[in-house]
Amino acid sequence: MGLLQRLAKREISYPAVEETGFGNALQGWAKVNHDRLNERQQQALLTMLLRPGIVPISAPFGCGKTELVATAVTAYVLAHPDRRVVVFAETNEAVDTDMVRTVNVYDGWKADDLLRIGDNNVIVHKYPRYSYTAKMKAYKERWTEDHPNHTKSDLSKALKEKRERLMKTAKIIFSTSSSLGILDLRNVDFHLCINDEAGQSPDASAIMGLRKKTVTLVLIGDQRQLPPYRCDPKTQQNEAYFEGFYPFKIATGKAFREPGWLKGMSMAPNVAIGDQRVLLANLNNAKEENETNVAEAQWIGDTLRSIADRKKQTCPGAKKWSVFVITPYRAQLKLLTGRSKGSINGWWRELCVEYLTDEELEIRCLTADSCQGKEANISLISLVRTERVGFLNVPNRVLMMLSRASDYLMIAAHRSTFASDYLWGTLFKRMKLCEALMYDDARTASA
Repeated sequence: MGLLQRLAKREISYPAVEETGFGNALQGWAKVNHDRLNERQQQALLTMLLRPGIVPISAPFGCGKTELVATAVTAYVLAHPDRRVVVFAETNEAVDTDMVRTVNVYDGWKADDLLRIGDNNVIVHKYPRYSYTAKMKAYKERWTEDHPNHTKSDLSKALKEKRERLMKTAKIIFSTSSSLGILDLRNVDFHLCINDEAGQSPDASAIMGLRKKTVTLVLIGDQRQLPPYRCDPKTQQNEAYFEGFYPFKIATGKAFREPGWLKGMSMAPNVAIGDQRVLLANLNNAKEENETNVAEAQWIGDTLRSIADRKKQTCPGAKKWSVFVITPYRAQLKLLTGRSKGSINGWWRELCVEYLTDEELEIRCLTADSCQGKEANISLISLVRTERVGFLNVPNRVLMMLSRASDYLMIAAHRSTFASDYLWGTLFKRMKLCEALMYDDARTASA
């Protein structure tokens, strides 16, 4: 039994609701536009705000967990201005997503209210007023200009005082679990701790956010997605503590309209992904070489241009369509990005993720293991393998790749290879039975 499971089973004397002031949480909730949440999300929100102790919340992909987190922390700090909240996860990507959504939920945030810990380019460039790194850099530059004759110890003292002020004035702190152990944060009390993407967190991660005054620890995620990174099998740190709480889940989903081709699959959640349809490019003439597949890369490059043209014709001037290009292999990711540079204007690399933009599309090229917690309108998947499926028959990893698109999914694959695998073969059959599967066989000859 994991550490947090044992902690949850102890008889802990929590203060009464009146003593904690949680009754005021409803006032904060009223200040937030909670109409964006459906009934089940609102139920989970109130549970997060009103229940002391450990609150596990499990929901499948696409059900608005990030929206729930952003609304909850906003409502909480509006009701309790003197209390602090920490939102943390295992990856920078998940933390940044939570923070960006929180910024957009409420337009009354002051510069000192939110603080993103860590040297992360996304927040530094997009929201420097909330970035710890950007603030410290700007303060250091101003201070050195104002004190030209300073000593090294004077500068160290000034920076230390600035760090302490930032930590004390921030109402919501966003951080990875590892960054919560830094010295300046150890003495900061968090009344509400939210561990996002908890399915990826080992026991030790949640403990990093606990403080003496912590009233509620929220574990939110989906245990059917990627597990924690394997550390030391002897200590079982590759197991998520979140799994032990799953029988007590609180669903937060939309009206559960799961696609028929996922229905009943043991690896698939009950989830709505709209009217998503699947296009399977049958590239049986493609060849795999050193974990790359040139034919699939060419097909995806051509398809991106077709999507951009389609967007320009049907929705000129509208918001860019978001597109994910996903592949299990870094070598193929490099090839895909290189093929796209010639047709897509503007590209840059950040945190091992390739971004490409033009007038119509916003494209992100990711590996299968780096796309958890992200969603796009369209996903293009390059499976690469032509002789055997290999590790691509792991249910969690398959679910991760297939669940990123809200509207349209396109798969470039060696159909005969993947159709012979039990998991993929079953998925293709279900897609076909549900009339969700279409084929792009015209490119087989040119491949």
